[in-house]
Amino acid sequence: MAALHEALDSCLAESLWARTPDELVEHLDGLHAAEQRLAAAKLAAVREIDASGLPCRQGANSATSWLRDHLRIGGGAAARTVRLARHWTGTCPSSPLASRPAWSTRIRRRFSRRP
Repeated sequence: MAALHEALDSCLAESLWARTPDELVEHLDGLHAAEQRLAAAKLAAVREIDASGLPCRQGANSATSWLRDHLRIGGGAAARTVRLARHWTGTCPSSPLASRPAWSTRIRRRFSRRP
């Protein structure tokens, strides 16, 4: 984690004003890819915490309520995160699979709310 924070500090310290438009777009694309990989790592951690029973052992009624309180996020965001984590297969969104339209359709169907 320390190396990750150091890399983020370095990224934040960069002077973006000196970049060309193409370099800025490339920088943005790299940041987005890193953000998606971090989201995947977060889902893997939430899934493991949920599966281990840690939230209940710490007195929470559910993984959602534990995550809400632990990260100090809204209940809806916590519920979405836990729901996604429970369906997490380990496939990184930046993989070639993510560029296939059928993949995104399957994901939308899986996580859409049903009446």
